[in-house]
Amino acid sequence: MFPSKPQLIERSITYQATSLKQTLEFAKVNEDVFAVMTTQIPATIATQVKTVEQMLQNTLLQQVPTTQFNLVKEGTIRIGPTGQTKQITQDYYLDLAKNKKVMRVRWLIRPAANDFVNLYQISVIRTGQFSQLEPPLSQENINIFFDEFRPN
Repeated sequence: MFPSKPQLIERSITYQATSLKQTLEFAKVNEDVFAVMTTQIPATIATQVKTVEQMLQNTLLQQVPTTQFNLVKEGTIRIGPTGQTKQITQDYYLDLAKNKKVMRVRWLIRPAANDFVNLYQISVIRTGQFSQLEPPLSQENINIFFDEFRPN
């Protein structure tokens, strides 16, 4: 039940001739993969963070064949050092039937140092075939991972 040692992968992607640094940190717990991808948006294009978010969402969602089991659930999470502020979120529940996996993913936008903005993609991938998406991706340990995420 102990997680594996977290792993880190870094790369750069290009958005309108601007290089964006991405880091992916992930760990495996049993057969579940818990991951956080951070995309650093420089101050020069910080006003376009929603467009970058949409581009990243589309890139991921286009790779997932649409099935009757894919769903989006809206909610609110508390953010800030003491969780005093609420932000509307959307959790995507995806059936990766070809790989016999299911995935829950959420994107969050947070200010960072030097007027940068960080765009976080928080995900959990579970192995197995399920008749419904939400129950296996809404267990307590997964909900805590999503709801208690606080970037540095």
